[in-house]
Amino acid sequence: MKHKFFLLLIICFCFALFHANAQQIGIASFYAKTVKSKMANGQRYHKDSMICAHRTHPFGTRLKVTHLKNHKFVIVKVTDRGPFGRGRIVDLSWS
Repeated sequence: MKHKFFLLLIICFCFALFHANAQQIGIASFYAKTVKSKMANGQRYHKDSMICAHRTHPFGTRLKVTHLKNHKFVIVKVTDRGPFGRGRIVDLSWS
């Protein structure tokens, strides 16, 4: 019984490592400058916060978003669901 649990633990750990290093390349868009009433996690949207919306990552996940032409990057926290525009990967707050 211990061997099955240990094997399952190794498989889960390997999946977590693979998923943590996954990259997506595509288009990022911005939220509007105006204040939204509430986001999907129940908090209010503030345009000065370093937050984003992503379709699949859990709330609270921190993502590194890099501009491919100048290699500048920001770290943002997933707090909302979206984007719902075609071809978009992530919606970023205005800041």
